[in-house]
This record gives sequence, structure tokens and C-alpha cells, in this order.
Amino acid sequence: MSPAAPVAPSTATNTPAPLSEKTVRILFGDTGYGYDTLFGPYLTGASTVTLEEPYIRTPHQLGNLVRFAELLTRIGDCRELTIQAGQPETDEQQADVKKALEDLRWSLKEFGIQLEFSFSPTLHDREMRLSNGWVIRSGRGLDLYQKPENWFSVGVNDFAYRPCLETTVVFQRQ
Repeated sequence: MSPAAPVAPSTATNTPAPLSEKTVRILFGDTGYGYDTLFGPYLTGASTVTLEEPYIRTPHQLGNLVRFAELLTRIGDCRELTIQAGQPETDEQQADVKKALEDLRWSLKEFGIQLEFSFSPTLHDREMRLSNGWVIRSGRGLDLYQKPENWFSVGVNDFAYRPCLETTVVFQRQ
């Protein structure tokens, strides 16, 4: 048995590549666009996140918001999340959304994140404003994904495997 060749010192660094302004075009059926890979690098270093999302009304839209909040907890930099949502269509729907957001508020508090939310009857555009200087505009907001064919398939829980809806996401410096 011959001796192992000496190992050269690593030249790789753990420093992430610098972020740049860009536009990401996601086509119908594309995969590989989980929140962590799409938004994660830009959320790093943001202590406050303001999310304008007019469509947080249905259970799947609230689920998208929870997954986004989970990403914020994993990154660990966010201390304040402000959500401006569209006005729900009915009083019952508004009560359900308020209850869900109150539950999320208490859950995020355990991770040191303060959640504030409000409703706007005129909100239309979807946008994230980050305290680290980035603005992210997503044509579909957090609702980027197709409904799964069934609830027992790969992609139900990990959005990186879920086929997307067509949209454009723009990352800009403020």
C-alpha cells in the first residue's frame, strides 16, 4: 500500500459570494426555487423585514407565510417582521386571518422576532423591504408554487421540489 499523497491547503473560503441586483424569471413547472435558495441569501443580515403581501387569506397562503417565517428563524438575523396584508373579503375571513397571525406572533416571539401586522384595502403590489438595503419584488409574492397533485408526494413540504407558477422576482438595492 503506498502512502497517501499530501493534502494541499484548502483555498476555499466560507465567505458567500457578494449579492447582486438581479431578475429571476421562473417558468411554469420550474423546480429548485425554495424560499431558502431564492430569498435566503438576501435575508441574511436583515434585522427587520417588511412584507407587503395582498393575498394572505386562505390556508395555503397562511402556510406560505409560516414557511417564510421559519426561514427567518433559521437565518437568525431578523428581530422584527412587519406584514401589511390585503383586506380579507369577509369579516369571517378577516377573523380567521387575524387569529392565524396572532398565533404566528406568539410563535415567533419564542425566537426573538416581533411580528406586527395590518390590513390595507388598497394594497396591490408584493414586496419585501429589508433593513440590510435590499428590496425584493415578486410578482406572486410568497405564492410561487403549484398545488401538489396529491398531499403525499415529494414537494409537499420542501418547496425546492414543488413545481412553480410562472413569475418574476426582482432583487434591487434600495
